[in-house]
Amino acid sequence: MVLRNNLMNKKKIFSNLFSFFLAITLLIFILKWIFKDLNTSDLLLNLDSISLINVSLLALSAIFNIWLFQYPYLVTTRKLTYFQAFQIRNTSFAISNCLPAGGTLGLAVQYSMFKSFRISNQAISTTIAISSVWNGLISFLMPLIGLISLVFVGDPGINLIKSAFLGVLAIVLSISVIYFVFKSKDTATFVGKLLNKLINPILKIFKAKKIDLAKSLVNFRDTTIFMVRKKWFSITITNFLVQLSMFLIFWVSCEALSLNLSPLLLFAIFCFGRFGTNIPFTPGGVGTTDVIMISMLTLYGANNATAVVAVFLWRIFYYIPQVLIGLGSFIYWQLSRSTSRLTRLFF
Repeated sequence: MVLRNNLMNKKKIFSNLFSFFLAITLLIFILKWIFKDLNTSDLLLNLDSISLINVSLLALSAIFNIWLFQYPYLVTTRKLTYFQAFQIRNTSFAISNCLPAGGTLGLAVQYSMFKSFRISNQAISTTIAISSVWNGLISFLMPLIGLISLVFVGDPGINLIKSAFLGVLAIVLSISVIYFVFKSKDTATFVGKLLNKLINPILKIFKAKKIDLAKSLVNFRDTTIFMVRKKWFSITITNFLVQLSMFLIFWVSCEALSLNLSPLLLFAIFCFGRFGTNIPFTPGGVGTTDVIMISMLTLYGANNATAVVAVFLWRIFYYIPQVLIGLGSFIYWQLSRSTSRLTRLFF
């Protein structure tokens, strides 16, 4: 038993190290690709063109994004204060978006933070389950929404219209699955078994372990049904507003550099960029998201150097502040716990 545990621990350490070095290698490759045809003077010229007003607007849009980021948890968690949600969400963001395979660690830290704020196990399970499913659903739907947005930009062409139609169909099917999962246990089981028949043969090809989505969907339904039925609109709108607040930073970044692209096209580019967060090689889609957005900006006429600066501005004002705030939140939480323990010990 001890030998088995040691082997599992070594395997886990090796897996984490491999993920870390893979992420670093990929990031180096991505950065070399981004900067291969650029010179420093072009980048500095674009940065120098940004006015103080635009910098102020970028800062305000970043503050708005940070302020809004907590609300999905406030909607689903009773007795959770804004400042507590602020600590949990930003700490989780920093861990999940900085460390390879940080999602698992971020989830564990979230659970510990919820417990320290005296939130019940049921409430924690409900909030985390809803957050995971809605985040996954939005990450899947955003590229489809981007595809539909492109239809309204210029002359779409028949192939794009066909693709957009398929995107609409996929969105309708996704919403239908969610509806039937919550309609009853029987329909949730039916949907799960249907998905098992579609997914497990694919997993078998890759020699992956079978999954039982029927059981998982029923468990998810039992855990979240009361909250979802009561607050499904608030849950959906707050999660989508978080995405829009991220887009706002990207839009302001492009406007600061006088990119003459329509807001609808920029929204489509942002939506496709968010697909990069689903690529597991780098934490939070760092690098992969940026390449997608830069490539699409240049595809629609932006100068390469301007496109790189626009995406880097978005990354600086969206990503870095939340990572730093998340790190500060984690340190504050740890210090406040230590202070609380000392107070109970001596008083």
